[in-house]
Amino acid sequence: MSTAKIFRFYATTIPGLEEVVVEALKERFPEVKDVRVEGGKRHSRIFFGYQRSPRQLLELRGVFGVFALLSEIARVTVGQPGLERICQEVEKIDLDGAFNLVRGCRGEQLDISRFQLSVTVQGAHRFSSGELSRGIHGVLARSHGLKPGSGGEVLHLHLSVTGKKALFGLRLTPATRAHSWEGMGPELAFCLGRVLDLQERDALFCFRCNVLAIREIVRSFNPELLIGGVEKSSKQGKGKMDSGETIGGRGGVRVVARGEELPILNGRLSCLIAALPAGKEGELWEWARIPPPGGVGALVAASPKRFVGELKSRSLPFEIMAGLPIVQDGRQRTVFIIERLEEEDFDPDLLRIDFPDDAE
Repeated sequence: MSTAKIFRFYATTIPGLEEVVVEALKERFPEVKDVRVEGGKRHSRIFFGYQRSPRQLLELRGVFGVFALLSEIARVTVGQPGLERICQEVEKIDLDGAFNLVRGCRGEQLDISRFQLSVTVQGAHRFSSGELSRGIHGVLARSHGLKPGSGGEVLHLHLSVTGKKALFGLRLTPATRAHSWEGMGPELAFCLGRVLDLQERDALFCFRCNVLAIREIVRSFNPELLIGGVEKSSKQGKGKMDSGETIGGRGGVRVVARGEELPILNGRLSCLIAALPAGKEGELWEWARIPPPGGVGALVAASPKRFVGELKSRSLPFEIMAGLPIVQDGRQRTVFIIERLEEEDFDPDLLRIDFPDDAE
């Protein structure tokens, strides 16, 4: 009996930056077909077809995970029949093909007899995620001979129900572990590097980017110089993030500093990537001296109105090239792409931007 092969996949990424990831996907894998984006509240999904070795998909950057699409289930009703329909469709899936695929990606050490299931239900359904999870656990045990497990070396299955549609996927990338590091993560850092079109000749300053974000920038863009700035009060500054510590790449160093007093000479770094929490907008005065005229930055602002207000009130010499609304960790943020101007070229009209009514 032949095993069905899987050629449909999806990746999860940051809402608001889907186009950046789609561009990176098509650039790295020109063979992908039928690319489709579905937005979400905490993350968006990018669906695509791919018929070459799925192991290569583990190299996709800017995503939280890459999944094999096991089933898309339509016409899910809100009551008990909807729950039963999902269970019936999961029972029909040929998981042997999925097992072969994930083993090809992750290696023989993966225990394909055990699984960990994540279930989310969004909409006015009369069954809970817990009830659906119990139903799917029963199906996987009775029909597919699987046992519950935990840890990184078991199958990670994801079932999400949104409205009348259910999505069942198998994670191919290793499951990421929760960590206590603060600051911008690697997925967002990669996307911002793409937006800025970072080059190997660039000298870059990253502030409030966690360790994984710094490593991602070094790996993906290999800038000539990268200074990773960590806030002095941050957890990252305790033991792991000493000033002067090398961070890899051709010229990487990590410093511990305060956002309003950075140990960097004026005009020495051509690019800036940073997170700006609410209440920290005053740091922009200090940041304005880092890039020379023509230098660019991608700043993630928790309060876009305060951000623009600070630029205007201090007449800081920046032009806002774009304002991109995103969702980071379930919270609304705005990515501002800015360019450093000559002092005499500054015009307050260059800071105009329209905000949604609910923006802070």
